[in-house]
Amino acid sequence: MTPFSRKLDTDPEWFLQLLYTEKESLSPASYEKYFKAGTVLFERNRDHYLRSAILAKYARYFHNSEATGNQELSLDVVADMIRYYANSVSVTNLYLAKLQKLLWYADMLSYKRRRHAISGMAYLSLPTGAVPVACESIIDLGTVHYEEIEMGDGTGYRFLPSNNIDYPYLTTDDREILDIIIRQFGKSSRSEIVERMHKEDAYTKTAPHDIIQFKYAKTLSLA
Repeated sequence: MTPFSRKLDTDPEWFLQLLYTEKESLSPASYEKYFKAGTVLFERNRDHYLRSAILAKYARYFHNSEATGNQELSLDVVADMIRYYANSVSVTNLYLAKLQKLLWYADMLSYKRRRHAISGMAYLSLPTGAVPVACESIIDLGTVHYEEIEMGDGTGYRFLPSNNIDYPYLTTDDREILDIIIRQFGKSSRSEIVERMHKEDAYTKTAPHDIIQFKYAKTLSLA
């Protein structure tokens, strides 16, 4: 591997910047070809480092089964869960706050039924309900698609359906649980789900900003 190839492989952002400065000296076809190749490398590298950063935030929970629902964190599973919800025609207005609640209910119901969660994520008890640890990084994974919507009180993140309807990291049982959550909350508003969640033992018995323990899944309002 040449020094240039090594530099390109480890720092594709540098290559894209170089390509932009040399754009006028390249034909449109050549520029487009190199731009596409550089973008693919950049996204691949970015996703790799993003995953490493997320796993670093979860290091403290890896041996805490009560925090992660007796399941090892799988970001591939999380991405499939998000895409499964986003692709469902029975899920409306899938903004970030609603998505967070749907993920939590799925993991809690899975633990209640099978003694293990689906995703392995840990959830914080916040005023808006349960929020996955490192959620702001998780939604930036390359396989998760959303658009930013300017709203009166800030920016909203709306999750979009995709053409990819394969979910290789979800089992049949996982999907059955997600379908239960969709039937229960798919058309509910964020505030309706939050109101329901605020009545759950898992929320009322957890101190603000603490990790929600999966032991409370036994009294979850869903069967």
